[in-house]
Amino acid sequence: MEASLDRQIPGVVGGILGRTCFIDEVLREALAEGFEQVVILGAGLDSRPYRIAGVDKSHVFELDQPATQQYKRTRLQNALDVLPSHVTFVPIDFEHQELANTLTTAGFREDVKTVFIWEGVTQYLTAEAVDATLRSVSDIAADGSRLVFTFVHGGVLDGSVQLGGADTLERFSERGEPWVFGLRPARVESYLTARHFRQVEQADHETYLERYFKPVGRQPKIMEIEFTVLAEVDVS
Repeated sequence: MEASLDRQIPGVVGGILGRTCFIDEVLREALAEGFEQVVILGAGLDSRPYRIAGVDKSHVFELDQPATQQYKRTRLQNALDVLPSHVTFVPIDFEHQELANTLTTAGFREDVKTVFIWEGVTQYLTAEAVDATLRSVSDIAADGSRLVFTFVHGGVLDGSVQLGGADTLERFSERGEPWVFGLRPARVESYLTARHFRQVEQADHETYLERYFKPVGRQPKIMEIEFTVLAEVDVS
């Protein structure tokens, strides 16, 4: 399966493994510091609420399309028998529903530090939806809360930067999942500042290679078109 995926999009497996390690690390550190809430935006089949040690001491909100959530709940029911009480499933359409009200109605607390995870989602949303989501997060999150999210290089979308396979965009469009949003890595910091976030770290393929792969004797190909950012809510 890995070989098949890498033939379609060179380095995609290494990229997904790298970003997974990075986000896991962010979540573990926050939990160790006593963060009480975790919000997973566009959760899909994310397994962090069920496999990260100590996450059951927090309140996890999984947000996604209703159909995707129903599929996941069925799979979890088969695997776990009983769905964990620390997880709340919140159906949402990011293009048409307001995040803050949806989360608050589901029991989200604005007075405790929260980790927001947004993995592999932004490239499928409009710029307006990404902007609205980020502003909602900074509006309702306690100061010092953290956001970790992925984005694709904006230059790949407009053709000004050549990274990865030449037909990468076409392959996703053919699957009915076109990429419509991207950011320029050098402009992310100012983009976040305007939305009340402070960039803490921006990770790329070299970050993953040095931090996670080389220490265990691996040197896989890693796609260069996607980045992961850790940011902190700054309401000052």
